[in-house]
Amino acid sequence: MTELNQPVSVPQPPATSGGALVKPHRGVVVLVLGILGIVVCFICGIFAWVMGKNDLREMDAGIMDPAGRGITKAGKICGMIGTILGCLWFFFMLISLALSLLVFATRHERVEVHSLDPSSADIPQMSVPMSPSSDDRSDVLEPIELQVEPEPEQ
Repeated sequence: MTELNQPVSVPQPPATSGGALVKPHRGVVVLVLGILGIVVCFICGIFAWVMGKNDLREMDAGIMDPAGRGITKAGKICGMIGTILGCLWFFFMLISLALSLLVFATRHERVEVHSLDPSSADIPQMSVPMSPSSDDRSDVLEPIELQVEPEPEQ
């Protein structure tokens, strides 16, 4: 069992050879943004690419903890892949939209109405039979005449 009066050790940020403190690395953040850039949205990949580039530059200068160099490089590479795939997808969508509009514009038939007169020869006349014809079709019904009798007054 531990005693309550024992000193607690708090982890200190790593120091450089000169004894100055350095910033902690953001490798996990860069990696998560890079993976999200591939899977979800390429804008996250742009952030991972830029953050990874800046963090690696700070690690080389000794300002940031170099322990996260591998994770930061992996995140930067994932961000680059996500950004490139997103740009390819965007250009593919633009090209497919342009091609579909081009096909629609060339194959669209225009309907022109010459005359609204029903006796015109261009417009076929339609007639709907209202009573069964001689071939006795069962799908054609006769019109029904309704007779309404007035209510008797009281």
